[in-house]
Amino acid sequence: MDWVHILTIAGFVSMILEIFIPLHFGFIGIGMGFLSAALMTYFGVSPWIQVPVATAIGLATIYVLRKLIKPDEGIDFTPETLVGKTGFVKKILNGKVVVVVDGEEWMAYNDSLLKPGDRVKVVEIEGVHLKIKKI
Repeated sequence: MDWVHILTIAGFVSMILEIFIPLHFGFIGIGMGFLSAALMTYFGVSPWIQVPVATAIGLATIYVLRKLIKPDEGIDFTPETLVGKTGFVKKILNGKVVVVVDGEEWMAYNDSLLKPGDRVKVVEIEGVHLKIKKI
């Protein structure tokens, strides 16, 4: 196996690693560097030129992809943000109330009798359950 094949395999393996270990396009940039080095090796370019060019191509790939495709920032969520919000009763299962608040389903409890469709307000959070009251 010659260097062209080794660099090509390393390039594709690096890109596949991005799927399993996301580095915000880091492995894709490394892979592009390896693939460009393989291409330059195939055409007989000197290693003294390959290394800086492959490095520049890899870094440019990372920079461009990070500018074009923003990774998810995530939702700034803490359970306490639900207190005071309103929702509705989706269903009642074996005496347990399932409510929808901000589009998410939660297990809840309360002191009054509820039925599906009732509007509720979140009063408190206890563990993973919402304490609610009918409004």
